[in-house]
Amino acid sequence: RAVVFQDDHSAICLVSTDLPLITRPYVAQIRQQAASSCGLKPGAIMVHAVQNHAAPSIGHSMMRPDSPYVPAGLEWLRGGDDSYIEFAVPRIVEAIQQAWQRCEPVAVGWGATTENAVAFCRRFVMRDGRVVTHPSAAECKNILRAESPIDPELGVLVVVNMAGRVVAVIMHYTCHPVHGLDGRQVISGWPGAWSRNIRQSYGPQCVPLLLNGFCGNIHHHNHLDPDYRDDHQQMGNVLADDTRRAMTDLTWMEAPIRLDAIHRELAIPYREIPDSQVQAARQLLCAHPEPLYRSDDPRAISWDWCYALSLVDLVEMIKEQPTCPVEVQALRLGDLAVIGVPGEPFVEAQLEIKGNSPALRTFCVHMANGAVGYIPTAEALSRGGYETRTAHWSKLSAEALDTITYTATELLEELFCRCA
Repeated sequence: RAVVFQDDHSAICLVSTDLPLITRPYVAQIRQQAASSCGLKPGAIMVHAVQNHAAPSIGHSMMRPDSPYVPAGLEWLRGGDDSYIEFAVPRIVEAIQQAWQRCEPVAVGWGATTENAVAFCRRFVMRDGRVVTHPSAAECKNILRAESPIDPELGVLVVVNMAGRVVAVIMHYTCHPVHGLDGRQVISGWPGAWSRNIRQSYGPQCVPLLLNGFCGNIHHHNHLDPDYRDDHQQMGNVLADDTRRAMTDLTWMEAPIRLDAIHRELAIPYREIPDSQVQAARQLLCAHPEPLYRSDDPRAISWDWCYALSLVDLVEMIKEQPTCPVEVQALRLGDLAVIGVPGEPFVEAQLEIKGNSPALRTFCVHMANGAVGYIPTAEALSRGGYETRTAHWSKLSAEALDTITYTATELLEELFCRCA
Protein backbone atom coordinates (compact mmCIF):
# COMPACT_ATOMS: atom_id res chain seq x y z
CA ARG A 1 0.00 0.00 0.00
CA ALA A 2 1.18 3.51 -0.73
CA VAL A 3 -0.07 6.97 0.26
CA VAL A 4 1.35 10.20 -1.15
CA PHE A 5 0.87 13.63 0.41
CA GLN A 6 1.79 16.62 -1.72
CA ASP A 7 1.37 20.38 -1.87
CA ASP A 8 2.68 23.01 -4.26
CA HIS A 9 6.21 22.75 -2.90
CA SER A 10 6.93 19.27 -1.57
CA ALA A 11 5.69 15.71 -1.21
CA ILE A 12 6.19 12.69 1.03
CA CYS A 13 5.27 9.06 0.46
CA LEU A 14 4.53 6.22 2.88
CA VAL A 15 4.82 2.67 1.53
CA SER A 16 3.80 -0.32 3.65
CA THR A 17 4.26 -3.94 2.57
CA ASP A 18 2.99 -7.07 4.30
CA LEU A 19 6.46 -8.65 4.10
CA PRO A 20 9.13 -9.54 6.67
CA LEU A 21 11.75 -7.17 5.26
CA ILE A 22 13.15 -5.27 2.29
CA THR A 23 16.91 -4.90 2.19
CA ARG A 24 18.69 -1.64 1.45
CA PRO A 25 19.61 -2.27 -2.23
CA TYR A 26 15.98 -2.91 -3.14
CA VAL A 27 14.79 0.08 -1.13
CA ALA A 28 17.15 2.19 -3.25
CA GLN A 29 15.80 0.58 -6.42
CA ILE A 30 12.18 1.26 -5.42
CA ARG A 31 12.94 4.85 -4.47
CA GLN A 32 14.87 5.63 -7.64
CA GLN A 33 12.27 4.12 -9.94
CA ALA A 34 9.45 5.93 -8.14
CA ALA A 35 11.38 9.21 -8.15
CA SER A 36 12.08 9.00 -11.87
CA SER A 37 8.40 8.50 -12.70
CA CYS A 38 6.84 10.81 -10.08
CA GLY A 39 7.72 14.16 -8.58
CA LEU A 40 9.07 12.55 -5.42
CA LYS A 41 12.52 12.84 -3.88
CA PRO A 42 14.02 9.46 -2.90
CA GLY A 43 14.66 10.64 0.66
CA ALA A 44 10.99 11.59 1.05
CA ILE A 45 9.83 8.02 0.41
CA MET A 46 9.58 5.66 3.39
CA VAL A 47 9.62 1.99 2.36
CA HIS A 48 8.32 -0.07 5.27
CA ALA A 49 7.88 -3.81 5.81
CA VAL A 50 5.43 -4.58 8.63
CA GLN A 51 7.44 -7.78 9.24
CA ASN A 52 4.75 -10.33 8.67
CA HIS A 53 6.61 -13.60 9.25
CA ALA A 54 4.39 -15.73 6.99
CA ALA A 55 5.39 -14.06 3.73
CA PRO A 56 8.46 -13.79 1.46
CA SER A 57 11.26 -11.25 1.83
CA ILE A 58 12.68 -8.81 -0.71
CA GLY A 59 16.40 -9.33 -0.29
CA HIS A 60 18.45 -11.67 1.85
CA SER A 61 18.58 -11.44 5.64
CA MET A 62 20.43 -14.57 6.77
CA MET A 63 23.47 -14.51 4.48
CA ARG A 64 25.11 -12.26 1.93
CA PRO A 65 23.42 -12.57 -1.48
CA ASP A 66 26.65 -13.96 -2.96
CA SER A 67 27.77 -15.96 0.06
CA PRO A 68 30.03 -18.88 -0.87
CA TYR A 69 28.96 -20.78 2.25
CA VAL A 70 25.44 -21.68 1.09
CA PRO A 71 25.30 -25.33 -0.05
CA ALA A 72 24.16 -25.88 -3.63
CA GLY A 73 20.42 -26.32 -3.87
CA LEU A 74 19.78 -24.53 -0.58
CA GLU A 75 19.84 -20.93 -1.81
CA TRP A 76 16.74 -20.22 0.29
CA LEU A 77 19.03 -20.27 3.34
CA ARG A 78 20.07 -16.74 2.36
CA GLY A 79 16.61 -15.64 3.47
CA GLY A 80 15.19 -14.44 0.16
CA ASP A 81 13.95 -15.60 -3.23
CA ASP A 82 15.21 -13.80 -6.33
CA SER A 83 12.19 -14.79 -8.40
CA TYR A 84 9.86 -13.19 -5.86
CA ILE A 85 12.00 -10.04 -5.81
CA GLU A 86 11.61 -9.72 -9.58
CA PHE A 87 7.85 -10.07 -9.13
CA ALA A 88 7.38 -7.74 -6.15
CA VAL A 89 9.58 -4.70 -6.74
CA PRO A 90 7.79 -3.44 -9.89
CA ARG A 91 4.45 -3.77 -8.13
CA ILE A 92 5.60 -1.67 -5.18
CA VAL A 93 6.76 1.01 -7.61
CA GLU A 94 3.41 0.76 -9.38
CA ALA A 95 1.59 1.31 -6.07
CA ILE A 96 3.56 4.53 -5.52
CA GLN A 97 2.81 5.68 -9.08
CA GLN A 98 -0.91 5.02 -8.62
CA ALA A 99 -0.94 6.94 -5.36
CA TRP A 100 0.80 9.87 -7.05
CA GLN A 101 -1.59 9.87 -10.01
CA ARG A 102 -4.70 9.68 -7.82
CA CYS A 103 -3.90 12.61 -5.54
CA GLU A 104 -6.91 14.83 -4.81
CA PRO A 105 -7.73 17.59 -2.30
CA VAL A 106 -8.18 16.16 1.18
CA ALA A 107 -8.54 16.96 4.85
CA VAL A 108 -6.23 15.17 7.30
CA GLY A 109 -6.90 14.38 10.95
CA TRP A 110 -5.19 12.36 13.62
CA GLY A 111 -6.37 10.55 16.71
CA ALA A 112 -5.20 8.03 19.28
CA THR A 113 -6.34 5.46 21.78
CA THR A 114 -4.67 2.69 23.77
CA GLU A 115 -4.70 -1.09 23.49
CA ASN A 116 -2.81 -3.25 25.98
CA ALA A 117 -4.53 -6.62 25.57
CA VAL A 118 -2.98 -7.86 22.30
CA ALA A 119 0.75 -6.97 22.54
CA PHE A 120 3.22 -8.25 25.12
CA CYS A 121 6.92 -8.22 25.90
CA ARG A 122 8.35 -11.54 24.75
CA ARG A 123 11.57 -11.38 26.78
CA PHE A 124 11.48 -12.39 30.44
CA VAL A 125 14.06 -12.04 33.19
CA MET A 126 14.27 -15.33 35.03
CA ARG A 127 15.01 -15.74 38.74
CA ASP A 128 18.61 -16.66 37.96
CA GLY A 129 19.12 -13.41 36.01
CA ARG A 130 19.01 -14.93 32.53
CA VAL A 131 16.62 -13.70 29.85
CA VAL A 132 14.44 -16.16 27.97
CA THR A 133 12.53 -15.25 24.82
CA HIS A 134 9.29 -17.16 24.21
CA PRO A 135 9.50 -19.17 27.48
CA SER A 136 8.02 -22.65 27.60
CA ALA A 137 5.36 -23.60 30.13
CA ALA A 138 8.05 -25.07 32.38
CA GLU A 139 10.22 -21.94 32.10
CA CYS A 140 7.27 -19.71 32.93
CA LYS A 141 7.37 -21.07 36.50
CA ASN A 142 10.71 -19.31 37.01
CA ILE A 143 9.84 -15.93 35.49
CA LEU A 144 10.74 -12.95 37.65
CA ARG A 145 9.34 -10.24 35.37
CA ALA A 146 8.93 -9.05 31.82
CA GLU A 147 12.09 -7.26 30.73
CA SER A 148 10.37 -4.24 29.19
CA PRO A 149 7.05 -2.44 28.91
CA ILE A 150 5.02 -2.30 25.73
CA ASP A 151 3.83 0.84 23.94
CA PRO A 152 0.02 0.64 24.20
CA GLU A 153 -0.67 3.70 22.05
CA LEU A 154 -2.57 3.17 18.82
CA GLY A 155 -2.37 6.19 16.56
CA VAL A 156 -4.39 6.91 13.43
CA LEU A 157 -4.04 9.33 10.56
CA VAL A 158 -7.30 9.73 8.61
CA VAL A 159 -7.54 11.19 5.11
CA VAL A 160 -10.94 12.39 3.85
CA ASN A 161 -11.67 13.83 0.40
CA MET A 162 -13.89 16.80 -0.38
CA ALA A 163 -16.89 14.50 -0.86
CA GLY A 164 -16.50 13.32 2.74
CA ARG A 165 -15.25 9.85 1.82
CA VAL A 166 -12.47 8.25 3.87
CA VAL A 167 -9.77 7.59 1.27
CA ALA A 168 -7.01 6.37 3.61
CA VAL A 169 -6.61 5.19 7.19
CA ILE A 170 -3.02 5.00 8.44
CA MET A 171 -2.65 3.12 11.71
CA HIS A 172 0.40 2.97 13.97
CA TYR A 173 0.72 0.16 16.50
CA THR A 174 3.63 -1.84 17.89
CA CYS A 175 3.62 -5.63 17.74
CA HIS A 176 5.46 -8.35 15.84
CA PRO A 177 3.14 -10.04 13.29
CA VAL A 178 4.44 -13.58 13.78
CA HIS A 179 1.20 -15.51 13.37
CA GLY A 180 1.85 -18.35 10.96
CA LEU A 181 5.59 -18.45 11.70
CA ASP A 182 5.52 -22.20 12.39
CA GLY A 183 3.10 -22.95 9.57
CA ARG A 184 3.63 -23.87 5.93
CA GLN A 185 1.40 -21.25 4.36
CA VAL A 186 1.50 -17.60 3.34
CA ILE A 187 -0.90 -15.44 5.35
CA SER A 188 -1.12 -11.70 6.00
CA GLY A 189 -1.44 -12.08 9.79
CA TRP A 190 -3.08 -9.48 11.99
CA PRO A 191 -2.08 -6.61 9.65
CA GLY A 192 -4.12 -8.26 6.88
CA ALA A 193 -7.05 -8.91 9.20
CA TRP A 194 -6.99 -5.26 10.33
CA SER A 195 -6.82 -4.08 6.73
CA ARG A 196 -9.76 -6.19 5.60
CA ASN A 197 -11.85 -5.02 8.53
CA ILE A 198 -11.14 -1.35 7.78
CA ARG A 199 -12.12 -1.80 4.14
CA GLN A 200 -15.35 -3.43 5.21
CA SER A 201 -16.13 -0.23 7.11
CA TYR A 202 -14.96 2.38 4.60
CA GLY A 203 -15.19 0.65 1.25
CA PRO A 204 -12.83 -1.07 -1.19
CA GLN A 205 -11.41 2.26 -2.41
CA CYS A 206 -10.13 3.14 1.07
CA VAL A 207 -6.39 2.54 1.53
CA PRO A 208 -5.67 0.97 4.97
CA LEU A 209 -1.96 1.36 5.64
CA LEU A 210 -0.12 0.02 8.69
CA LEU A 211 3.01 1.55 10.21
CA ASN A 212 4.38 -0.98 12.68
CA GLY A 213 6.42 0.32 15.59
CA PHE A 214 9.70 -0.67 17.26
CA CYS A 215 8.62 -4.20 18.11
CA GLY A 216 11.96 -6.03 18.32
CA ASN A 217 10.99 -7.32 21.79
CA ILE A 218 7.17 -7.18 21.47
CA HIS A 219 4.82 -9.80 20.08
CA HIS A 220 1.23 -10.96 20.39
CA HIS A 221 1.49 -14.04 22.63
CA ASN A 222 0.81 -13.60 26.34
CA HIS A 223 3.16 -16.09 27.99
CA LEU A 224 1.83 -15.21 31.44
CA ASP A 225 -1.62 -16.54 30.55
CA PRO A 226 -1.55 -20.35 30.22
CA ASP A 227 -4.91 -20.29 28.43
CA TYR A 228 -3.95 -17.65 25.87
CA ARG A 229 -4.52 -18.64 22.25
CA ASP A 230 -3.19 -16.70 19.27
CA ASP A 231 -5.75 -15.70 16.66
CA HIS A 232 -4.59 -13.23 14.02
CA GLN A 233 -8.11 -12.58 12.79
CA GLN A 234 -9.33 -11.71 16.27
CA MET A 235 -6.34 -9.44 16.89
CA GLY A 236 -6.92 -7.62 13.62
CA ASN A 237 -10.56 -7.11 14.52
CA VAL A 238 -9.67 -5.75 17.97
CA LEU A 239 -7.26 -3.23 16.43
CA ALA A 240 -9.85 -2.27 13.81
CA ASP A 241 -12.36 -1.57 16.60
CA ASP A 242 -9.70 0.52 18.33
CA THR A 243 -9.02 2.39 15.09
CA ARG A 244 -12.68 3.28 14.66
CA ARG A 245 -12.82 4.40 18.30
CA ALA A 246 -9.83 6.68 17.76
CA MET A 247 -11.53 8.07 14.65
CA THR A 248 -14.50 9.32 16.68
CA ASP A 249 -12.38 12.10 18.18
CA LEU A 250 -10.00 13.41 15.53
CA THR A 251 -7.89 16.53 15.58
CA TRP A 252 -8.07 18.06 12.11
CA MET A 253 -4.93 19.71 10.76
CA GLU A 254 -5.23 23.31 9.66
CA ALA A 255 -4.29 24.15 6.09
CA PRO A 256 -1.71 24.59 4.80
CA ILE A 257 -0.34 21.32 6.14
CA ARG A 258 3.44 21.47 6.19
CA LEU A 259 5.30 18.59 4.55
CA ASP A 260 8.99 17.90 4.92
CA ALA A 261 11.52 15.09 5.00
CA ILE A 262 15.03 14.69 6.35
CA HIS A 263 17.33 11.72 6.83
CA ARG A 264 20.81 10.95 8.05
CA GLU A 265 23.20 8.15 7.20
CA LEU A 266 25.00 6.54 10.13
CA ALA A 267 27.95 4.15 10.10
CA ILE A 268 27.23 1.85 13.04
CA PRO A 269 30.02 -0.48 14.20
CA TYR A 270 29.38 -4.19 14.34
CA ARG A 271 29.69 -5.91 17.69
CA GLU A 272 32.90 -7.68 18.51
CA ILE A 273 32.63 -11.43 17.96
CA PRO A 274 34.79 -13.57 20.30
CA ASP A 275 37.24 -15.87 18.54
CA SER A 276 35.83 -18.78 20.53
CA GLN A 277 32.40 -18.30 18.92
CA VAL A 278 33.88 -18.18 15.44
CA GLN A 279 36.00 -21.29 16.06
CA ALA A 280 33.01 -23.20 17.44
CA ALA A 281 30.95 -22.24 14.37
CA ARG A 282 33.69 -23.36 11.99
CA GLN A 283 34.09 -26.66 13.85
CA LEU A 284 30.37 -27.36 13.63
CA LEU A 285 30.32 -26.66 9.89
CA CYS A 286 33.47 -28.73 9.37
CA ALA A 287 31.82 -31.68 11.11
CA HIS A 288 28.53 -31.09 9.26
CA PRO A 289 29.18 -29.40 5.89
CA GLU A 290 25.65 -30.31 4.85
CA PRO A 291 22.66 -29.09 6.88
CA LEU A 292 22.14 -30.69 10.27
CA TYR A 293 18.44 -31.47 10.68
CA ARG A 294 16.53 -31.48 13.94
CA SER A 295 15.79 -34.83 15.53
CA ASP A 296 12.22 -33.79 16.38
CA ASP A 297 11.45 -32.50 12.87
CA PRO A 298 13.39 -33.99 9.94
CA ARG A 299 12.14 -31.17 7.67
CA ALA A 300 13.71 -28.43 9.81
CA ILE A 301 17.40 -27.51 9.87
CA SER A 302 18.99 -27.13 13.31
CA TRP A 303 19.12 -23.52 14.46
CA ASP A 304 22.66 -24.07 15.77
CA TRP A 305 23.75 -25.07 12.26
CA CYS A 306 22.00 -22.01 10.75
CA TYR A 307 23.62 -19.72 13.29
CA ALA A 308 27.04 -21.20 12.57
CA LEU A 309 26.61 -20.69 8.83
CA SER A 310 25.41 -17.10 9.27
CA LEU A 311 28.13 -16.25 11.80
CA VAL A 312 30.96 -17.45 9.56
CA ASP A 313 29.51 -15.45 6.66
CA LEU A 314 29.07 -12.39 8.89
CA VAL A 315 32.73 -12.51 9.96
CA GLU A 316 33.83 -12.41 6.32
CA MET A 317 31.46 -9.53 5.57
CA ILE A 318 32.79 -7.46 8.48
CA LYS A 319 36.34 -7.87 7.12
CA GLU A 320 35.20 -6.16 3.91
CA GLN A 321 32.89 -3.60 5.55
CA PRO A 322 33.69 -2.78 9.21
CA THR A 323 30.59 -0.62 9.77
CA CYS A 324 26.92 -1.02 8.93
CA PRO A 325 25.11 1.73 6.99
CA VAL A 326 21.95 2.76 8.84
CA GLU A 327 19.53 5.41 7.57
CA VAL A 328 17.40 7.27 10.11
CA GLN A 329 14.54 9.11 8.42
CA ALA A 330 12.11 11.73 9.72
CA LEU A 331 8.99 12.91 7.93
CA ARG A 332 6.69 15.75 8.88
CA LEU A 333 2.99 15.88 8.07
CA GLY A 334 1.61 18.93 9.82
CA ASP A 335 1.68 18.36 13.57
CA LEU A 336 2.60 14.70 13.13
CA ALA A 337 6.07 13.17 12.78
CA VAL A 338 7.08 9.78 11.41
CA ILE A 339 10.48 8.30 12.28
CA GLY A 340 11.80 5.41 10.18
CA VAL A 341 14.59 3.07 11.29
CA PRO A 342 15.82 -0.08 9.53
CA GLY A 343 15.81 -3.34 11.44
CA GLU A 344 14.06 -4.27 14.67
CA PRO A 345 14.75 -1.74 17.43
CA PHE A 346 13.54 -2.52 20.95
CA VAL A 347 10.48 -0.62 22.11
CA GLU A 348 12.36 1.33 24.81
CA ALA A 349 13.87 3.52 22.05
CA GLN A 350 10.43 4.30 20.65
CA LEU A 351 9.16 5.40 24.04
CA GLU A 352 12.18 7.67 24.51
CA ILE A 353 11.88 9.22 21.05
CA LYS A 354 8.17 9.88 21.51
CA GLY A 355 8.77 11.36 24.96
CA ASN A 356 11.32 13.83 23.57
CA SER A 357 9.58 14.62 20.28
CA PRO A 358 8.52 18.21 19.48
CA ALA A 359 5.59 16.86 17.44
CA LEU A 360 2.11 16.51 18.89
CA ARG A 361 2.15 12.86 17.79
CA THR A 362 5.09 10.74 16.68
CA PHE A 363 4.90 7.41 14.86
CA CYS A 364 8.12 5.36 15.11
CA VAL A 365 8.42 2.81 12.31
CA HIS A 366 10.68 -0.24 12.29
CA MET A 367 11.95 -2.08 9.20
CA ALA A 368 11.92 1.21 7.29
CA ASN A 369 14.28 1.64 4.34
CA GLY A 370 16.28 -1.48 5.05
CA ALA A 371 16.90 -4.40 7.37
CA VAL A 372 19.84 -4.50 9.80
CA GLY A 373 18.51 -7.09 12.24
CA TYR A 374 17.60 -6.75 15.89
CA ILE A 375 18.73 -3.58 17.68
CA PRO A 376 18.55 -4.38 21.41
CA THR A 377 19.28 -2.09 24.31
CA ALA A 378 22.78 -2.43 25.75
CA GLU A 379 21.24 -3.90 28.91
CA ALA A 380 19.31 -6.51 26.94
CA LEU A 381 22.41 -7.40 24.97
CA SER A 382 24.28 -8.10 28.20
CA ARG A 383 21.50 -10.42 29.40
CA GLY A 384 21.34 -12.59 26.30
CA GLY A 385 18.29 -14.18 24.75
CA TYR A 386 17.26 -14.96 21.18
CA GLU A 387 17.35 -11.39 19.87
CA THR A 388 20.96 -10.90 21.03
CA ARG A 389 22.56 -14.04 19.61
CA THR A 390 25.03 -12.90 16.96
CA ALA A 391 24.25 -13.60 13.31
CA HIS A 392 23.30 -11.53 10.27
CA TRP A 393 19.98 -10.77 11.98
CA SER A 394 21.62 -9.50 15.20
CA LYS A 395 25.00 -7.90 14.68
CA LEU A 396 25.22 -4.23 15.69
CA SER A 397 27.27 -2.91 18.60
CA ALA A 398 25.79 -2.37 22.06
CA GLU A 399 25.70 1.40 21.48
CA ALA A 400 23.70 1.17 18.27
CA LEU A 401 20.23 1.78 19.72
CA ASP A 402 21.36 4.78 21.76
CA THR A 403 23.02 6.29 18.68
CA ILE A 404 19.88 5.79 16.59
CA THR A 405 17.63 7.20 19.32
CA TYR A 406 19.79 10.31 19.71
CA THR A 407 19.89 10.82 15.93
CA ALA A 408 16.11 10.46 15.59
CA THR A 409 15.59 13.09 18.29
CA GLU A 410 18.04 15.46 16.57
CA LEU A 411 16.28 15.03 13.23
CA LEU A 412 12.89 15.76 14.76
CA GLU A 413 14.18 18.93 16.39
CA GLU A 414 15.76 20.06 13.14
CA LEU A 415 12.71 19.17 11.07
CA PHE A 416 10.21 21.01 13.22
CA CYS A 417 12.51 23.99 13.69
CA ARG A 418 13.07 24.16 9.93
CA CYS A 419 9.33 24.08 9.24
CA ALA A 420 8.38 26.53 12.00
